[in-house]
Amino acid sequence: MARDYFWLGIRRRIGNGQSTSIWADPWLSDDGAFQVFTKRPIYSSFPNTVSDMIDANTDSWNIAALEEWLWPIDKDIILAVPVGGLTTEDRWIWLALYYRTHGRFTVRSCYHTLLSRCQTITGGRPPTGESTSGVTTIHWKLVWNLPIPPKIRIFIWRACSNILPTRAELYRRKIVADPLCRRCGYVPETFLHIIKCFHESQEIWRSPVFCNGNPPLSTWVWMTQLQQSLEPNTFHLAIIIMWKLWDNWNKVMHGEEGSPTSEVISWCFNYLNTYKAAQIRVTDSKENTHPAVWKPPEHGKIKINFDVAFPKEKDYYVLANVARDWQGKCLWWHAKIIQGRPKVVEGEAHAALHAISKEHELGSSAVTLEGDNLQIMTALRERNASEASFGAIIDESLRISSLFNSCNFAFVKRSGNLLAHAIATTSDLGCIGGNVLPLNLAHIA
Repeated sequence: MARDYFWLGIRRRIGNGQSTSIWADPWLSDDGAFQVFTKRPIYSSFPNTVSDMIDANTDSWNIAALEEWLWPIDKDIILAVPVGGLTTEDRWIWLALYYRTHGRFTVRSCYHTLLSRCQTITGGRPPTGESTSGVTTIHWKLVWNLPIPPKIRIFIWRACSNILPTRAELYRRKIVADPLCRRCGYVPETFLHIIKCFHESQEIWRSPVFCNGNPPLSTWVWMTQLQQSLEPNTFHLAIIIMWKLWDNWNKVMHGEEGSPTSEVISWCFNYLNTYKAAQIRVTDSKENTHPAVWKPPEHGKIKINFDVAFPKEKDYYVLANVARDWQGKCLWWHAKIIQGRPKVVEGEAHAALHAISKEHELGSSAVTLEGDNLQIMTALRERNASEASFGAIIDESLRISSLFNSCNFAFVKRSGNLLAHAIATTSDLGCIGGNVLPLNLAHIA
């Protein structure tokens, strides 16, 4: 039974295509069964493996073979599958539907895959990242995107899910004998009841933070009302106050001393400001680590910048590369049209492979490969993308990089990759490559 669930999200990552069956293996990247719709021909054993559909001279799909042997619906889906190098082997990866796993299996992603498949079979909609349990639809992104400490986001999620260890919840789980509040003894001890009656908290409800009066019966409804009626900073402060009141309650119930109610708002205000100030400094530091301006390589080395473009309403994408020396002089540039529409990150990986392959053909010994896609450059630097959908392309790029005496990988922001981007996006180029840049691009260099 577990094996059946596992097969819902597993597929073949295509390298050279030699060990993957066109007809039997799940290898497509659509949201169905990952298999072709075309029926296998009974009069011929060809084509058999995916490699029979790949042009060995260009390391790309053989359009003529696709049109001859497969139905049009399969051709369009196959053209969205990235092809690795001829030396890269096919392998199994986990590609759960509607859930990002970067090729690695997790129980959580398997659960979402199974749930989405069941909903599809029963005519329901696939999950969109929002919980639909209960009467009220809860948009959890509102909680998880709050700029507050993670432990408080988790606290709010538990409060909205009604799983905080209040006496009412413990009674529902048959852990305690009655659900009544341990302070007033008259009504069930829910989260909203606790923060309404504890420590004479009416003083807080009358403050500008909670200007819309007492909370309703649902924590989530109250949350959305606050979010809609308050300024963002005030809304964040309100969340911190809820957490602090809950913390006070637990301290008093366990014989400890809680904070005076008169000091709760000021304490939470200082706590929130301290947290946000720390986050700003961290963000600035991270942004400053990424260069935003193109710089020439070291003396004697060559720097190759690459990019990819997906023209609107076209069935192809464009790979672009430009190589410059330590003086900033253009050594060569090239643009190549590839049939298909893979994911953007897969197109970026393909552009990187195209760049490093061409430079190796020219006989260079020391190069730096630079691009503006952080995911691809991180995968190249860390040599860790085998389970990703573009992993075969990264593996082939790394194999070629090992043939140089020196090969480095660098990330630069788009503003430092303008020339490669312009080559990829300029549709009126008079040629597809050369040693001299076109006049309309020369000023960018």
